Amino acid sequence: LLEDNPNCTLIRYENTVPVYQYPWFNTLSPLSDTCRNLVKDEEVEIYKGIPISCFYEEEVDSPNDKLRWFEMEPRMTLFSLSKNAIPAENFEAKYNRLVGQVIERWGRSKEIEIIRSSQDMIPVSVDEVKGGIKNTIPRSVELELQYYQVNRGEKRLVSAYIYFDELCTTIKPRQMGGNAELLGLMKGRGIEPCDLDINGKLKSRDYKLRVHFHALGWFSLLNSFEFDSPIYLGFFTLVGVASAILVAIVWSINRIFTKLRYPPTFHGWSLAKLITRPQWLGCAIASFPYTLCLSVIYFWFCPNDANGALASSDPVVKPSIWAFEHLHGSWLDTAVLGDTQIEQYRAGRLGSAMLAVGLYMTVLGASLIVPEQTTKNDDKSEGDRNSEDNPIDEKQEPTPSGAWQPKVWKRAHLIWCSFCFECFLLSVWEFSYSPIFEQNIYRIIVIFKLSQMVLELLLSGILRESFNYAPFIVVMEVAEMLITIGASDFVTFTAGHFVEISIITIERMYIHPCIKVLKNLWPRWKMLAQRKFGKRKRLTRSQKQQEEMKWRRVNEDIQLRNEGVEPLLDSVALFSVEKTGTILSPIICLIVMVFFEQTQIAMQYNVRKNELGYYTLFACYMIPWTSVVDVFILNTQELIHGWRLYDYMAYQRFRFTTREYRWVLSSDTFDESISEGMQTMDLLCFSSQYYFIISVFAFAMLTNMFAITVFLRYEYNFLGDPAMPIIVLAIFLICEVIRLILCRIANVTVPYFNWHGLWAPKQLEGTMDDAIAAKLAIGEGRQADLEQERLELQALNSDRFRHRFLDRNRPWVLNHLVELITPRSLASVGPDGRPLTEFVRDVYSDLMAIGEGARKSGDRSDISSDDEGDEDFEKRRLWDRSPLTGSNLAMAKLWLSKARKRRSFGRVVSGIIQDHKEDKCSLCARTKETCASLVGGLSKGGLRDPYAIDDLITQFEQKYSINENDPNMWKAFFRSKAEYVTVCNLCIDRLEQEKLTRHIRYPGADRLTRSGDISSDDEEDEVVFDPIIVLRSSNEGKMMGKWLSAARKKIGGDFPRPESRKQMEMYAERLKRKKK
Repeated sequence: LLEDNPNCTLIRYENTVPVYQYPWFNTLSPLSDTCRNLVKDEEVEIYKGIPISCFYEEEVDSPNDKLRWFEMEPRMTLFSLSKNAIPAENFEAKYNRLVGQVIERWGRSKEIEIIRSSQDMIPVSVDEVKGGIKNTIPRSVELELQYYQVNRGEKRLVSAYIYFDELCTTIKPRQMGGNAELLGLMKGRGIEPCDLDINGKLKSRDYKLRVHFHALGWFSLLNSFEFDSPIYLGFFTLVGVASAILVAIVWSINRIFTKLRYPPTFHGWSLAKLITRPQWLGCAIASFPYTLCLSVIYFWFCPNDANGALASSDPVVKPSIWAFEHLHGSWLDTAVLGDTQIEQYRAGRLGSAMLAVGLYMTVLGASLIVPEQTTKNDDKSEGDRNSEDNPIDEKQEPTPSGAWQPKVWKRAHLIWCSFCFECFLLSVWEFSYSPIFEQNIYRIIVIFKLSQMVLELLLSGILRESFNYAPFIVVMEVAEMLITIGASDFVTFTAGHFVEISIITIERMYIHPCIKVLKNLWPRWKMLAQRKFGKRKRLTRSQKQQEEMKWRRVNEDIQLRNEGVEPLLDSVALFSVEKTGTILSPIICLIVMVFFEQTQIAMQYNVRKNELGYYTLFACYMIPWTSVVDVFILNTQELIHGWRLYDYMAYQRFRFTTREYRWVLSSDTFDESISEGMQTMDLLCFSSQYYFIISVFAFAMLTNMFAITVFLRYEYNFLGDPAMPIIVLAIFLICEVIRLILCRIANVTVPYFNWHGLWAPKQLEGTMDDAIAAKLAIGEGRQADLEQERLELQALNSDRFRHRFLDRNRPWVLNHLVELITPRSLASVGPDGRPLTEFVRDVYSDLMAIGEGARKSGDRSDISSDDEGDEDFEKRRLWDRSPLTGSNLAMAKLWLSKARKRRSFGRVVSGIIQDHKEDKCSLCARTKETCASLVGGLSKGGLRDPYAIDDLITQFEQKYSINENDPNMWKAFFRSKAEYVTVCNLCIDRLEQEKLTRHIRYPGADRLTRSGDISSDDEEDEVVFDPIIVLRSSNEGKMMGKWLSAARKKIGGDFPRPESRKQMEMYAERLKRKKK
């Protein structure tokens, strides 16, 4: 057919030009045998295959329940051809002359059986566009064979396709009794009835078979994965370098045109280390138990020829009880089990096991995302909690009933949303199998990215917390990578990667921050629209006040969201989920490749198993290059928005390294300056624990989707399988055992290697010097910062600094001494050779007895005492320290509450005060260039007053209540009443000098005393004091004598006055009456 046909062009052996893998060795186009002709049809040049006249042997005009070969739908496989040439002896039948029987039939040799079960078979599938239709026959059938000219004497088949053209329907025309409805449908597709004779039979059963046989060029072979791995690794490297160059150009443009006065330096390797290490660690820890669970499923339910440990080699004759091969997959199925039914039920039960793993991990992930948060703070007494410096006092709530389970509700809500989201992505997967997706892949990628932004806004409104819906975005990123496999070829898939990189760059730099700003402004716009277009009502005074407070709260919330750390935190959160999806993508591709026959995802994309391996390699190889892209994008965001992303990531790493608890979510201390929806994500510090949690939940959702895909492909009803309950219980038990074993392994400590268990806090294994050393490691490469931190470390190691530190922080050290010393450390030996418990007891006694500057035995002589020779400090050290009672205690509590309120309210509005700081001094108009510093503060009457905040707090308490502590109400009131002033350092010094040299009133002549200046001794409402006898020789008597002399000198005249004796007698009489 291909060697002797006159329409074929055969090239001599010595003139044949093959296609080499490395294109620089030879041409990209081959010169080899070809069986097709280039013809001109209506001014269009097309290739026509060699024609062969054939006819249908089937009764094509008779309807059939099953599809015949010429009625096969697009993408269906008719038969298969071997990829390489097979020797003739492998086809020949083997006959035993002695016995007189055939040992091996024609084409049934072991070599061919091995080829049939391998990837060396090329399926001959129906074309996606020109496929068959039931009740039609094609008059023209085209078979296209494409091959790879490996060398001059070797050809390798690459692909084979069948095209059905010139279709006509075998349904008889209407005048001969044909179905009018079916004829109308055929006519709508442009198919007319076949020509019939006078008896209603087909005039002809002939059709024309055209065979195309040609070699492929270098790029076509690259698309078909015909080259070795080094070629594709080089191609992947070019793709990665091109992606990095693309974002590097974007960074360069923004660096040139940035508006920042002091642009941040480019952080390359240091930033890459900060962001990649926790990602890799968290995803790897989450992948390990997940891989173990899937390995159990693989060895349990895979066939025997695919390394299934429990499957039988002959399931029909000897079914395996452990693999449930003897059980029907439905209660309604009572037929005898054959190979087809057993394989179908085996694949369905594998999907049931996957669903069980997915459900277990879903519940586990929900419990990790919404933890119980039981910490040692719960054991504190009420008095200890009240003694803490909380900015806002919480109101006591009644004890909730047993039905009040908000965490259970939150977890159930999260699980339900995950199921709904999985259904949505499954519908996207099913759509990606269609030819429409393949033909419009670039448009669909853009639409999918835009829909991801919309879904993120929708999920933020449903789940409220950014951390709760982070795994959803990860799953969407992985699903996006999988559906791009549906591209028509590998080059198109690679171009789709560049489209994704471009969209991600634009999204993270401009679109996502813009959407967040619009989202933050939406409440204000909503209130404005309601005021503008809503029905106007007459409001009472209290309603107007509430409306005004609501408006102020909305504006305050907008300012906090737009100007605080939240935009930066939101941007890093988006980066984290996208990078997590990139890391998990090769793992998911590997799972699709391992369960190739069961999921059939790659089959739907017409991708073979070996080709899927290249897609997996591409996804894995692109991970480091995407890290380079992320580094450039993060540095560009610093230039565009002025965010200090590097400093923030370094700070988060330092926070996680020096955390208090081993599991960071065990802490219930959140940063209340951040909105509630982002507090959990900020608490996790974008650490490896954060990536571990979102990876676990993402794996759970993807496993559920794989299970549903298996059910759809094999039409399997998992609820009707008798083995379903056993499979689910067994998988749950296996998953729980794996979890317990791995948790036990994570707690193992190896002191020899300084290993204290997985995620052991640094605080338990080091001191403050270690924390500073970690901080120095973060700042590696910054010489100025390194020098400053070196000086700080040197100061921490000096005895004088430590002495002053203990002197100033003695109360805090005494209160937290129990927390600073662990039970493990108490069992060791102290620095003086004694048991550590005795050493700590002595240190505690010394701290209790320490005085401000008092000299103790053993003190160094080169450290002077601050109060040597000063009796006042000695007296103060000997003050009575007994607990306060009565009015003294009430006064102290009142002072403490007011001091706390002043401190907390001052912190709340400190940012507002700094925002109102001007560029010049309000008193002398000096600018930053003409003074050392400018300080923003509050004013009263146009002058700077450090006590103005006390007056504002008093007004706030008078307007609302003395117990009102709402920060939003306080900020709204502060904005409406506060007066701001900006003062330079020179004016501050001048004001302080004026205070020191203020006008002193000397004793002497002044205005005459008026009648109202002296109160009557007979007034009943005056405060009665206890009589006090003061000796003239005492310090108090001398002071009062000086005051009396000065007062008499100022008043003038003779003393004592005539009426003074009478007043003294009246006062003595009153004292006598009081004693009685």
